[in-house]
Amino acid sequence: MISEEEKDIATDYILLGILIEQIEDDLKTFHEAPVKLYEPYNNLLESILKEVRRDLTITKAKMKEQGIKVLSGIPINEDFIEYKYYVRGYNAQFHFFNAALRNYVTKKMGTYLGIPGSY
Repeated sequence: MISEEEKDIATDYILLGILIEQIEDDLKTFHEAPVKLYEPYNNLLESILKEVRRDLTITKAKMKEQGIKVLSGIPINEDFIEYKYYVRGYNAQFHFFNAALRNYVTKKMGTYLGIPGSY
């Protein structure tokens, strides 16, 4: 029915989307912060944002190839969020604990920063 690879693609789509939102929010905050070395930090964040967007585009292409569609997350309660996804007509769902989802996104960001131990 739904392979692990297809689940991983759907998960990447979710994590990359959240990561883009977080980086954009951080950039807004950073633009208002009194930072002495503004240019290098801003360039780093902009560069990472560009790379994450590129990876999201690649993930979307994989999703289209394999017939995967992910719906927006729906909060179940203050601790959990549900994402429904479809693969060639089969439907499934992810239930993420919000704190765990935040950790996944943090680890994903670590890969873009080159931090060992990130995935």
